Amino acid sequence: MSNATRTLALLALGVALAACSSSGGSTPTTDAPSATVDREDYAQRLAEWLCDDLAACCESSGESVDRATCVEVKRKAELHRVASEESHGVRAFDGAVAAECVAALGETPAACGSERRVRRCFQTYDGVAGLGDACGGKIQCRGSVSGDVACIEGRCTERLPAGEACEDRPDDRGRCDVCRGDARCREATDGNHYCYGYEHRRRGVAGDPCVKDRTVQPPDPTQTVVLADCDLADGLRCSADGVCVAFAVGDACRSFIDCGAGARCESGACVPGLPAGETCTSRFDCGGGLYCQWNDVVCVERHPVTNVCLQEDLVSGVCAVPSREGAACGRHVRCADGLVCPPTNPSGDGQCVAVNDSLCSFGRDKLARQASKVN
Repeated sequence: MSNATRTLALLALGVALAACSSSGGSTPTTDAPSATVDREDYAQRLAEWLCDDLAACCESSGESVDRATCVEVKRKAELHRVASEESHGVRAFDGAVAAECVAALGETPAACGSERRVRRCFQTYDGVAGLGDACGGKIQCRGSVSGDVACIEGRCTERLPAGEACEDRPDDRGRCDVCRGDARCREATDGNHYCYGYEHRRRGVAGDPCVKDRTVQPPDPTQTVVLADCDLADGLRCSADGVCVAFAVGDACRSFIDCGAGARCESGACVPGLPAGETCTSRFDCGGGLYCQWNDVVCVERHPVTNVCLQEDLVSGVCAVPSREGAACGRHVRCADGLVCPPTNPSGDGQCVAVNDSLCSFGRDKLARQASKVN
């Protein structure tokens, strides 16, 4: 799956895509917000930003939609979402967080993307249960938006900051709600458990500690640990010792994750990936810029109506160059970076198109569905 395909998939998950205007619309003003913003103003400003933000997608493909209509539909849709959240009786609209959302919108230029780029606008609700009150999940607790409160053992409880001693909770599956969001409860060298502060760096450099499930931490729990992602594009991998290190052909390896893009693990060593046209049996076999285009597929189970494979075994394929714009694509035929493959049938087949064009089409469809519900 290409980076662009993954990007589109993430954008499609809960993104309230908007349509565009031939005029391009205007960017929300950046005047300083008040301490709180009421729901009407919040919904209006968010709707304007969504429509302006996605206008760039439609403009590049020559599409246009009336901006005023778009804003009105998005405004009503957001107010409906607010009412729906509050109807359950466990969450309420937070005007202070809404003010932070509006300020963030004013600082974020409109460009083809998604409101997920302004995370605060997805945190405009807080729980209504106070500290010590019964709860069935952390979203019910007041203060859960800031990360300082969580539902622990059925009660809204204040979470511990970095450096504090904490109780080992193996049943918590690593979430460690006893510590605040920027810390994790881990065992120290003295055998006790503390909340260790950490910073997640999306793109690390050589020498950065990387994401590893290390159960024993340094003796000083007040020291912030940087956990980084070792990006293959930078020629880095996360070593067994939990540090970003450079990889190279000839390095020892135990699996594909020990070798970089365009290299594979064979007989305990990283070797160059296979060239175009060679048979591949894994998506990690092919060289740089290539992918394994599957052609030997054994269908285990088919849908009784569409006859499409529900379960399948991939036997082998061929190392191939990703398809360009306008070329055929599908479940086993990847598009080049910067392109996506919107499916046109149940089998997932389609044509490679630019991300902006696909987002514009998706946004127009989304707007039409929202309009049918709020009008």
